Amino acid sequence: MTRSNLIDPSGLKTTIVIDYDKNGITFGSHASVIVDNNGDPVIFDPGGQYAPINSCGGGDMCADEHAKRKEFLDFERAHSHHVVLMSLTRLPRTKHRS
Repeated sequence: MTRSNLIDPSGLKTTIVIDYDKNGITFGSHASVIVDNNGDPVIFDPGGQYAPINSCGGGDMCADEHAKRKEFLDFERAHSHHVVLMSLTRLPRTKHRS
């Protein structure tokens, strides 16, 4: 797999996951990204605990059988006061007419 395939090659389906904690005030304390990657998802969880606990890839990234959206979101919800998902969908690139 080339490095470019580690990012969603279609660029169409990406979810930003924002964790909120409460310490007198509610604040966004962590963000991660789920990239669909054409059905072969990748989870980027920089500085998060999911990848180290699940031994699923190098550094802050989970791929292959460990990149399960539901399990990741369940984990985030269990460790945060509140979780917000922001889905980004981009239209496929079209050829420009001259």
